[in-house]
Amino acid sequence: MNIDSHQSFVMEFPKLQHLFTMDMEGPTKCGKTYFVRDLLHYKREMFSAVPDKIVWFYGIHQPLYDNIPEVTFVEGLPLKFQEYLGKHNLFIIDDLMSHGADQKLLTDLFTIGSHHLNLRIIFIAQNFFHKGKEMREITLNAHYLFLCKNRRDLTQVTHLGKQHFPRH
Repeated sequence: MNIDSHQSFVMEFPKLQHLFTMDMEGPTKCGKTYFVRDLLHYKREMFSAVPDKIVWFYGIHQPLYDNIPEVTFVEGLPLKFQEYLGKHNLFIIDDLMSHGADQKLLTDLFTIGSHHLNLRIIFIAQNFFHKGKEMREITLNAHYLFLCKNRRDLTQVTHLGKQHFPRH
C-alpha cells in the first residue's frame, strides 16, 4: 500500500456485528465477566449498532455488577423474555451454564431469537463441551466463540480445531 504525505490512513477496530450470538467459555476466575464489563464500557467502539437495552441474567450477584451502568440485572433465567425486549437488545447470560445448558428456551434464543427478536446474546460459561442436552446446539449456533485459556484441559481447543478442520 502506497500512502503519500497528503493522505491519512485510519484503520478501524473490527466491531461486533448487529444481531450476533457469542459463546464465551473459560474456567472460573479467568476474567470473562470483567471482559464483558469492559466491552460494555466501550460499546460505541465495539458494536456496529449500540444496544439500547442491555439485560444481564446471572446466577449469583457479584459486586462488579454494581459498577456497570445502564444495565438491567435479573437473577436467574426467566421463563419468558418478552418483558425484557427493546429495539436493539443485548442479553448477557452469566454463570447459568448448569441451568441454561438444559433449557430449550436458551437454544431458541440462539437459533430463532437472535434474528427475529432483534437480539444479541453473550453466553458466559465455564466449559465449552458441557454435557447439557442443549449445549451443543447453543455452541453450534454461536457467531463468535471466545475461549479463555484452561490450564486443566488444553485439549478443548484441539478438539474444537479438529471439528473446524477435520482433514488436518
